[in-house]
Amino acid sequence: MLSFLAHVAAAFQFYHEWSHQRAFDTTAQQTKDLLGLRFGEGIYFSYLFMLLWIADVAWWWLRPSSYQARPAKLVGGLVAYLSFIAVNGAIVFEDGITRPVGIVVCVVLAGLLVNRLAFATRSDRTSGENVTAT
Repeated sequence: MLSFLAHVAAAFQFYHEWSHQRAFDTTAQQTKDLLGLRFGEGIYFSYLFMLLWIADVAWWWLRPSSYQARPAKLVGGLVAYLSFIAVNGAIVFEDGITRPVGIVVCVVLAGLLVNRLAFATRSDRTSGENVTAT
């Protein structure tokens, strides 16, 4: 998360001159170039990504037991949204060396997520079987 915040700060410092309007216009142009539709409002999805990630990490650090007890639908929705934005930021709206590196990183992270979910499912089944057997 800290590297992402540093990325945002560097983008605003060196590329957008701390101007939301410049970031909005850049987003609109990139979206038009890629999709044929000028949509600067996409910057707000990036802002939401940042806020959700900060909130998720803060919850994890400040209330770990509550964090671990989060509803699965909340976790699934959050992971889906953050993943969608990350894929767009690392692959769809990038080119050059960033795109293949983004693809590799996203595939590795997706594999880790699938592995974790499979392990959690196996653990749930195993613990359920033990409870039933006793």
